[in-house]
Order: sequence, then C-alpha cells, then structure tokens
Amino acid sequence: MGSCLCKEKARRNHDSNSSRGSRSCRRTEDRNRSPQSIEQEVDFETEGSSQLGRRMSMTNYVGNDVKDLIRQTLKVIRSLVNNEQDPPASLLKLNMIAEREKGWLLVVESLIETVPDDDSLGPAVITLFLDECPLPSKDTVHRLLCSLRLDQASSSSSTRKRSWHRNTCIVLGSLAEKLAGSSSVAMCNPTTLNYLISRIVPPFTQARVVLFALLALEKFAQTSENQFLISRTLEQAPSHPLKIGFATKRSRFLNHEGYGIGDDESSVAYDGCRQLLWHNAHSSRHEHEPWCPGDVVGCLLNIPMGTVMFFLNGRPLQRPHLEFLRNRPAGDGVFAAASFMSFQQCRFNFGAEPFKYPPDVAFSTFNDGGATLTLEQKTILPRRRRLELLQKEPIPEDYCTICYAHPGDTVLTPCMHGGICNTCSLQMDQCPLCRQPIESRLPIVEAPPATVRKVSAAQLISSSGHRLSAGQTTFAPAQRVTTGL
Repeated sequence: MGSCLCKEKARRNHDSNSSRGSRSCRRTEDRNRSPQSIEQEVDFETEGSSQLGRRMSMTNYVGNDVKDLIRQTLKVIRSLVNNEQDPPASLLKLNMIAEREKGWLLVVESLIETVPDDDSLGPAVITLFLDECPLPSKDTVHRLLCSLRLDQASSSSSTRKRSWHRNTCIVLGSLAEKLAGSSSVAMCNPTTLNYLISRIVPPFTQARVVLFALLALEKFAQTSENQFLISRTLEQAPSHPLKIGFATKRSRFLNHEGYGIGDDESSVAYDGCRQLLWHNAHSSRHEHEPWCPGDVVGCLLNIPMGTVMFFLNGRPLQRPHLEFLRNRPAGDGVFAAASFMSFQQCRFNFGAEPFKYPPDVAFSTFNDGGATLTLEQKTILPRRRRLELLQKEPIPEDYCTICYAHPGDTVLTPCMHGGICNTCSLQMDQCPLCRQPIESRLPIVEAPPATVRKVSAAQLISSSGHRLSAGQTTFAPAQRVTTGL
C-alpha cells in the first residue's frame, strides 16, 4: 500500500512551518525532552527518510519538489549574515534527501539544472550542499558522470545552457577536492578531461565557465596520476586557429578588432586547424587533413595566371584560389603574412634553405629578388619584450627629440630650431616648436653655430606649464623655449 502524497506534502509543510520558531524555544524543548522522546524522534526521521526513498520512483514529482527546495535555499541564503545561524530548513531537507544514493544523484542533478547563471550565490549553495551532505561512493560518482553525458556536452553542437556548464564544472571541482586518491583518479577519465578542456579553448569564450573549468582542472591535478593524464591530454588537444597566406599593404591588420589574414579583400589565408581557406571574411572548406605540429605548409603564387596554391607536406589542394590576385589592383605588391594566437609560433623559409617539399614547377623564392635581412630584422620579439628593451636602451643627448632614433643633425630655417633629424624634418611642413613654415633644412654643420637654437626634450614645456613627455610633438604655437642662442 502506498501513502497519500497530499497528506505527505501537508506533513512536510507543517514541519517546515513549525521549524520557524525561535531558537530559544527549541533549546528549551531540547532540555525538557526525555531520552525516550529523542529516540522516538530519531526513529520518526529514519522512517520518514525510508518513506522518501520508497517514493523516489516517482521521479517527476520528487524532482520538482527538489527544485523548489533549491529555489527556496537560493532565496533564504541571502539573509544568513551570522555564522552561528542554523542552515535553512530547505537545505536541511535537501541533505536528508541526499542521505540515500538515489536522493544524492537527484539533488546534484537538480542543482546543475536549477541554479541560474546570474545568481552570485549559486556556486556557494552548490559547494555548501556538497560540504554538508555525506560523501558519495565511487559507484555513485560514476553514475553521476554517466547521467551528465559529458561526451555530448563537450561537442560544439550541444544545446546546454551556460548555467548548466558552469554548475557542472563546480560540481566536478568540488568532488575532485573532496574525493582524494583513487576516487579522484577514477573521476579524471578521458571523457571528463575532454569536457573540461573543451570549456577553456576557443571557440568557447564564456568567462565564467572558463574560470570554473580551470578551477576543476586544478583540483584534479592534486594527484600525480591526474597530473600526468592532464598534461598528456593537453598535448593532444586541437591547436588554436593559425592562418598563413599572402596580403597586400591594403590589408587591415587590426588584431584587437578581430581582423586577421583572410578577413578582407586584400589577403588570403590557409587555416589548417579548421580546414578552411579564408578570403574577404568568407571561408571555404578544403580537403586537407587538420595540420599537426611539425607539418610543412607550402604557398605558391602564380602571378601571370592569377592563382594561389597551398600545399600540406607536399600535397596540393585540388583547386587553386583565384579571387585574391584577380581583385588585386595593378602595382600592389604581395608579401607573406600570418595570423597567430598567444603562444603560437612557426618558422618561415623564404629561400634561405632548400624547401623540404618543393613544387613540381619552375619557381623563384622571395630571396631570389635580392632582398636580404639582418639578424636583428629576422628576430621578431613580443611587444612586451620589445618595450622593455627600448626602456633599457641608452639614448645619446644629441639625438632627435622626436624619434630618438637618429642624431639631431638638421636645422630648420628661418626659425633656426635644431635638435631634429633629417628624417623627421622631411615629414613636417611647419616647425613643431614655433609653428613657422619651413623654408629649408640645413645640416647642422652648415648652419652658423651662433644662430642654432637647440631644444632638448627634457626642457620642453607646454603652454600650461607642464613638462612634456619624451617624444611629444605638440607644443604651444605662441611659446618658444630655447636652451641657448
């Protein structure tokens, strides 16, 4: 015989209302109760839990009831401001449900599905529940991972909400921290790792999910077995988008705005990671396999025929690209170009070494045109490192006060202001100090020494009285500052 659900629900509501009494009344009742009454209450609670376990077969009803308790906990948890306060009654009921294996699975799955993404206390509620409830067994955790279907959730076609991914990463991280040793190693299987890694690599860019996925990976890495498995999985993870091709000077290199090679009509790019050809922000799929570290990409320009051909380890594409050279204005040169992401690198060979996979037609390399590069020009440093070296580089006193790259060997006439190099003077029509039109530019050795008025960058003062920064070229038109006549 079953029990009436209406009566059972009414009893739970009555228990919830009665539990809202003052703490002092409860303490007084506890002191006045006899050991026999306490024992009877324990038996009643045990009996209630067993009845609840028998009703777990009614998944829909109990699942909705659990979700209601979770929503109540999210509302009440904001009012807890004192560590001595008792946990919310709804959270205690969730802990009672989680005493059995099926109840624990039901509550955890409901937490993942119910806690919203915009609730700032949602992660705290999930971790608080996992802290208060009994630790699950290895079999229970295995059943949870199977029910989550992480292999399907990690695919790009998954329709899971962002809150589901965030809550799943929170649960995985909390369990990995609590279940040390063999249980944590059993959780850290290839399916779980692939799911967590898929949440931190492009094109997945949801910051909250990325953060909790990284925290979960950190918790899993507490054991040496998991550290080895994580490092090996990261080495086998798919590479980030990297595009190699050609461009003209008309191409827009605005990486901060998302423009790279192949994103305008003046460039074409080969994307070996996503197996695409890019031109004018449009892509077309090619038949090459996804490239791997160590692969060689060949690029062949046939300017008379107007074609661009790409090779992967010597194997050409079935059809060449036509639109790039066809739309190129006459007289525009073509140069090699590439778009990288952070921590990516490749090695270019413009003919300095024999090609590993040369094309089967007559060709000439970029270096055959007579262009040579110095070792400094061949070295491309990151912007941060380049700025650090520039700050440490000593600048002589007699260098140009605008570019600091060449000696200040030019004097402007008729104002006779000096301290500027010839390269900077050719780019100006007016003197940057007095705003007078420039009539001629004289080498400093030809100008009369008594008439040259040299201004150093350390003594340039703006019209408001503030000292100008080094290299600043904006001066007051009515103010002329000199160090010597």
